[in-house]
Amino acid sequence: MTEQPIVLELRNVVKSYHVGEQEIQALRGVDFALRKGEFVAIMGSSGAGKSTMLQISSLLDNPTSGEIYLHGEDVSRKSEADLAHVRNKEIGFVFQQFNLLPKVSALENVALPLVYANKSKMERYLAAKAMLEKVGLGDRLMNSRAQLSGGQQQRVAIARALVNDPTILFADEPTGNLDSTAGDEIMAMFSELHDEGRTIIMVTHEPDIAAFAARLIVMKDGKIMKDTKQKPKRVKA
Repeated sequence: MTEQPIVLELRNVVKSYHVGEQEIQALRGVDFALRKGEFVAIMGSSGAGKSTMLQISSLLDNPTSGEIYLHGEDVSRKSEADLAHVRNKEIGFVFQQFNLLPKVSALENVALPLVYANKSKMERYLAAKAMLEKVGLGDRLMNSRAQLSGGQQQRVAIARALVNDPTILFADEPTGNLDSTAGDEIMAMFSELHDEGRTIIMVTHEPDIAAFAARLIVMKDGKIMKDTKQKPKRVKA
């Protein structure tokens, strides 16, 4: 079987912060390669560096040193304007807090990334409608955030993250604010996306959630301590 191409690569990435006069190293020379179609879970205790790695991998933060390659191109030295363009085209992000706009409909929330992609209003709404139907919310297009359960809000967030057809879907504790039933429904959706060939990186502190991924990375003190393949867990949607 032919190996899939590498879509994202971190080379000797270091990230340091200064708190007063103290320097804190969140990442200490991380090397990581992600192939197309992989589903990776990143685990580690608080302060291990997993969230920093997710932020830098998704181009939401810059490394102190080291390089980030997307499709073989070094993007770590791009301007903020260029990075914003790359993020809009290549990156989808699902947050623990959902981050939906409160006063607009699910349809408008999902269509928002397409505004920055210069799509017409009709194109935006047709694409958003199709994506909401894909995540099982075709009957909730006009509902606001307040009219949706936590699980439904996360489905809207996933639809929004996917509407631009990104190269990589990033998820930061996507089930952290959900009960176990809603969490299983969301993870069943991630499994389906993986089966469709989506490339996914997810941070979680829950072993049961990490078990859905086909590759597990464990971090400690800003370094990757474990990087193994595993048989993904499955539940019915």
